[in-house]
Amino acid sequence: MKKSLYFLLLIIVASTTCMFGCKKTETASDPVVISNLDTSLLNSLQFWLTDQKDHVGKNGKPMIDSIMSNSKWDQGEQSYISPYQSMVYIPVGNQTLGLAFFYNTQKRVVDSCFLVDVNSEKSNYSYKKMDVIQARYLQPDSKTNHGFTGQITDFTLDNKFKSELKYNNGLLAYNKTLRSKGATKRGNITTLQTCIAWYWVTTYGDGTELWQYMYTQCNDCEEQPFSIGITTAKTYIRKGNCVGGGGTGPVTSDSECNYTPDEAKEIVKTVIFEASSGTINNTSNGPETMDKETFKVREPRLIFIDALRVNYYVSNVTQYYEAIFGGIRFRNNPTDQIWKWEELKFEGLSSRAASTPPCFEVVLNSAASPIVFSDDLTSATVIVFAEADIRLNCTPSGSWHQNKISKTSTFKIQARNN
Repeated sequence: MKKSLYFLLLIIVASTTCMFGCKKTETASDPVVISNLDTSLLNSLQFWLTDQKDHVGKNGKPMIDSIMSNSKWDQGEQSYISPYQSMVYIPVGNQTLGLAFFYNTQKRVVDSCFLVDVNSEKSNYSYKKMDVIQARYLQPDSKTNHGFTGQITDFTLDNKFKSELKYNNGLLAYNKTLRSKGATKRGNITTLQTCIAWYWVTTYGDGTELWQYMYTQCNDCEEQPFSIGITTAKTYIRKGNCVGGGGTGPVTSDSECNYTPDEAKEIVKTVIFEASSGTINNTSNGPETMDKETFKVREPRLIFIDALRVNYYVSNVTQYYEAIFGGIRFRNNPTDQIWKWEELKFEGLSSRAASTPPCFEVVLNSAASPIVFSDDLTSATVIVFAEADIRLNCTPSGSWHQNKISKTSTFKIQARNN
């Protein structure tokens, strides 16, 4: 029974990635996909994976064994991306996971390897997984990807999240990574230690970023404090006993943050969270496509709407947030000048203009009502709900004072050109 449970556990954690330095390559115009892979090629890939066990931590070794045992080597595909390099895709475990090897066919060695989760949000969209993966890794700066709607996520062998790219009808909606924001000091002269605050950083299609505080890691921590990996088709977050370094948030030594708890409580009350103008700041359109039978013209579209603002009166700073929507608009034929909505979806909020003042953090949670389309489909109405958790760090006590504020905004979004 114990053996069965252990094997089940290995299958669950098999969805981790091998992600090592990727050499730049040039994409061939129309790569030919080859199935029924050569035995010598498969042996090279398996030997490379086995060798990686000497280059990962103790947690990575059983995961590599599990990845190898759950890989569907007989269902692999190969696509040449340059005269001497190919990409080999091996499905792993379920329909969304797979190993993507970049293989030097001249030297017969693996240049790099990724285990990626390609999760489509459209069950009726028959995208080519090889095309979607190649576009993600060979053209990392591209903001389009074969009309794909969904997420492409990759991980390390020891189950650490690396990045997630979200596409909406082929347009890049956001790129999410885990990043630190410098080292700070905490403690007294005898217990002084260095602490690093880690944040989710979501970079949206227009370049704006949203930083969300996750945890603080100090130099006396021995355990891995934070990890994100794939279990059974969903992500999980595990925090160890070193999170916060014994406190409830990152502590900074900046003198301007040297507030007493009572002062911090009064200062955070002066922060105002309110609705903004509702004007469209930016739009991003994908390539138009036309149905050869009906002549219907479709166009993917991202819209950035000025939605909310946070006023930090004590610092004389105003921080603006945009509501981001993605969808597809259409015209009945190429000569029709009237655009209509085929679909529209709320993607989230993004910080725009002005950074959060020193000592402050703002964490936003947002949601949207079901979108209501007009009878003629030329416009859509939606209500966006947002809750701002305002935090102020008051050194030297190290405590955070919070002031949660809720706000709703109503938008009417036209399908026409803006």
